[in-house]
Amino acid sequence: MSAWIIIQILVNLTFIGAVVVMWTRLKRPPQDDPRLSRGLQLLQSKISVLEDLSDRTEVQVKQLTTLLEQKCQQIQRKIEEAEGQVHKIEKSMSKSLEVAEIFQDKIPHEEIIERQSTLKYIKAAELAHAGASIEEIMEEVDLPRGEIEFIAKVNRDELMFDKEMLPQWAKANAETGDLGLASTVDFNLENKEMIEQEPVGGGVPSTGVSQDFSTSFSSNSRDLMSLENLGEQFRQACRDFEDKQKQLDDEEMRIKRGATQAVQTAQKITSKIVDSAESLIQDVRSMSAPASHDDIPVIDLDRPTRTDTQIKVAAQVQMEFTPNPAPARPEAAKKQTVSAATTNSAGSGQAEKIVRRVTFPRIDMKETLR
Repeated sequence: MSAWIIIQILVNLTFIGAVVVMWTRLKRPPQDDPRLSRGLQLLQSKISVLEDLSDRTEVQVKQLTTLLEQKCQQIQRKIEEAEGQVHKIEKSMSKSLEVAEIFQDKIPHEEIIERQSTLKYIKAAELAHAGASIEEIMEEVDLPRGEIEFIAKVNRDELMFDKEMLPQWAKANAETGDLGLASTVDFNLENKEMIEQEPVGGGVPSTGVSQDFSTSFSSNSRDLMSLENLGEQFRQACRDFEDKQKQLDDEEMRIKRGATQAVQTAQKITSKIVDSAESLIQDVRSMSAPASHDDIPVIDLDRPTRTDTQIKVAAQVQMEFTPNPAPARPEAAKKQTVSAATTNSAGSGQAEKIVRRVTFPRIDMKETLR
C-alpha cells in the first residue's frame, strides 16, 4: 500500500514539474533568430546606400536643371540678339530701297530706258491678259500697233512670264502702275537736245547756258572702274603680303640652317681640341718619366716628330704639371746642352739613342689654340 502511494506522489511531482516547465517556457519572451537579424542589417545597409544614391541623384538633377536653365537663358538672349539684328537689317534694307527710289534718276539713261521699255511690255501684257482691247492698250502704253497686237495675241489667255520672277523695281512699278519715270527721262532728253541745238535767226548761241543745262540734266554714271581698281589693289596687297611672308620664312630657315651649321662646326672644333689635348696629355705623361737626376723632360729623337704647336702645348702642359720648378740660370737658358749619349756595344748592331736636354719657353694656351 505504501509503495503505490510513493509512486503516485512521484508521478504527481513529475506532472507538476512538467506543467511548471511548460508554463515558464510559454511566459518567457521569444528569442530572435540570428538569420533574421542578419537580414535586417543587410536591409538597413542597402537602404542607407539607396538613400545616399538618391541624395546624389537629387543634387545632380538640380545641377543639370540649373545648367539647362542657364543655357535656355543664353539661347533666349541669342535669339533676341538675332531678332534685333534681323530688325536692323530690315530697317537698313527699307532705307536703302527708299534711297534707291529717291536717287533712281542717278542711274544711267540707257538703263532707265531699258527698264521703262520692259515696264511698257509688262503693262501691255497685263492689260491684254485682263481683256483690254488693242485701242485701250495703245492709249495706256506707247508702243507700235504691231507689237501691241502680237503681245495681245500671245498673252490673251495666259501670261508668258511669271510675276514672281520679275525684279523688285518691275514689281513695284507694275503694282503702282507708275510710268512717269520714262516721261521724266524723255523730258530730260528732249530738253537736253533743245538746249544743245543752235538758235534759229542768226543769233549768237549762249554757250554758257547750254553748258549749264547739259551738266544739270546729265546723270552721273557709275564708276565701276574704281571698284575694279580697288579689287585689283586689294589682290595686289594680298600677293605682296604673301611674298613678304615667304621671304620672312626663307630668312628664318636660312638663319636656322646657319645656326645649326655653326653649332656643328663648334662641336667638331671642340672635339678636335679635346682629342689633341688628350693626346698631348698622354705624351706629356709619357715624357714626364724620370730620365736623369735633373728631372728634365727627355725627348727621344727616334719617335716621330711633332709640329711646333704640339710641342708648345706639351711644354705648357708639362710646366703646369711640374710642381715648383727650380729657377734656371741665364747661361743654361741661353745655350742648349746635350746630355751624354748612351751607346750599346758595337757587336750588338743596335743603333745609338741620342737623348738631348731641351728647355721649353712658357707660352699662352689661348694664343696657341686660336
